[in-house]
Amino acid sequence: MRQWSLLILLLALVWPTPGQASPPTVVADLSSHLIAVTSSFDGANLLLFGALSGEGDVVVVVRGPERDFTVRRKGETLGFWINQGVAAVTDVPAFYFVAASKPLNAIADPTTLRRLGIMEDSLRFRIHRDDSHADDAAYGAAVLARLRQQGLYSTQPARVQVLGGQLFRTDILFPSNVPVGVYGVEVYLFQNGNVITAQTTPLVVSRAGLEADIVRFTQQERLWYGLLVLAFSIALGWLASVVFRRHD
Repeated sequence: MRQWSLLILLLALVWPTPGQASPPTVVADLSSHLIAVTSSFDGANLLLFGALSGEGDVVVVVRGPERDFTVRRKGETLGFWINQGVAAVTDVPAFYFVAASKPLNAIADPTTLRRLGIMEDSLRFRIHRDDSHADDAAYGAAVLARLRQQGLYSTQPARVQVLGGQLFRTDILFPSNVPVGVYGVEVYLFQNGNVITAQTTPLVVSRAGLEADIVRFTQQERLWYGLLVLAFSIALGWLASVVFRRHD
């Protein structure tokens, strides 16, 4: 019911006034602006929906919070696989999703898409490597492969459905390992290969319940957390010694 009410409101916002020419607009919203990650969290599916005035192509981009990665290059030496290089890859969006109403190459030229950060190869990471036998591109590709394998980067754009020429929708899938943080949901309206207008909507992925309390405790009460871990280790060692003595 809430989604239908919002759709009616969106249509009212973009519907042109009779006798008055107005530039094309796009208005979009999410079915929820918060994903709560609990101990039983197994992923989420959010609906992005909206309305547009005039003709155009819609592109949706979701970017997650930036993360840093350490990548090691292994090589074979005397029959053993050992580390032969390492790089710190920083400023990497931890989640990246793209959806479009048409194939991207039919919406705009690659230069325009890369300038907007819509194509995956337009993502620019900071790479600090201690390796003279591999280039930055190899380490960047390794990070992308890891994120794709974890389901955090889409392998190809999802579909944006345009209904009746004005309403549109797409589903955004978040895996169970989605990182917490603030996400940006960008909606672009293209005409003739150019961006006419755009909108950014925030999304928050946050821990909730007991897991959130534990994380908050470990971060804010580091001393007590360390003492509890130490006490638990001592108690576990004592219990193990008692069990083994009984079996001797």
